[in-house]
Amino acid sequence: MIFGDISTSEAADTILAHTVRTDKTVFKKGRILSLEDTEELIAAGRKQILVAQLEENDVHEDEAAAVLAKSLTGENIKLSPPFTGRCNLYAETHGVLIADSESMMAANLIDESLTIATLPQYRAVSPDELIGTAKIIPFSVPKATLKQIEELSATKKPILQVKAFQPYTIGLIVSRLPNTKKSLLDKAAKAMKTRLKKLGNRVSMQIRCSHDQESVAEAVKGMVDNHCDIILVIGPSATVDRRDVVPSGFCLAGGIIDLFGIPVDPGNLLLLGQLRESKLVGVPGCARSLALNGFDFILQRLLAGLEISREDIAQLGLGGLLKETPNRPQPRE
Repeated sequence: MIFGDISTSEAADTILAHTVRTDKTVFKKGRILSLEDTEELIAAGRKQILVAQLEENDVHEDEAAAVLAKSLTGENIKLSPPFTGRCNLYAETHGVLIADSESMMAANLIDESLTIATLPQYRAVSPDELIGTAKIIPFSVPKATLKQIEELSATKKPILQVKAFQPYTIGLIVSRLPNTKKSLLDKAAKAMKTRLKKLGNRVSMQIRCSHDQESVAEAVKGMVDNHCDIILVIGPSATVDRRDVVPSGFCLAGGIIDLFGIPVDPGNLLLLGQLRESKLVGVPGCARSLALNGFDFILQRLLAGLEISREDIAQLGLGGLLKETPNRPQPRE
């Protein structure tokens, strides 16, 4: 690309580098100047003008942005028409954004002219929500540079995709102590139902039982027998040990505990397990509130059908400190 000042009389079919105003017209940066444009600019006293001129192996910024954006996209993503060197990416469905961070890094390192920006990894997104943008910095890109991004996308899994939330059968167990107020149980159930509704799901089966391991085990087995895909258990007090009531109930029912505790606060006292085909979740007490907490991160991934590894959990620690909750007995400060 050739960039610099030229005579305005020779500027037809070049790209205007900066916005220019006359009494009649605002000529915006990036405009491809016509012969009529140059005549108006000359009449306005602009004898020279700063422009970009494409060479044989250059690709215009809009075409390049479309190629870059297309190279990123996997399932459930749609693209906007390119404009001013930018092509935006939007979610087509309600789900979780998955980004291949290694490929994102590789793509952004190809050349300074190519830039990709997205929402954070594993972010819950809605239909038509902006999730990313592909932006070309100069007015054109060499064909060889674009070829590198195409080769990268051909050899890697999609850099960006949205995993849609699935309609699962979900069971909710709310356990109680003899002195537990009914209003507390109702609040917990309502919060779970509201969360699930926002994510395109619902509680298919609900059991209220005593807060002891035998009662929890019986409730869990009943839900497994009724083919619940995900079983949520929230008690009157937080789980504080793998031998506490809820995890003991999971094990007594025949399940296994995969994980206790996540590096997200509030929400760190979360329990994950499984029994046959059912996912078991010991819900932290902060989830009685609809304020964002660690349980939301786990629930969103489960509803998108994603497997959750120890490494996935460990990565939650980066950005895992959330806002204080009003009902927290001991503030972090």
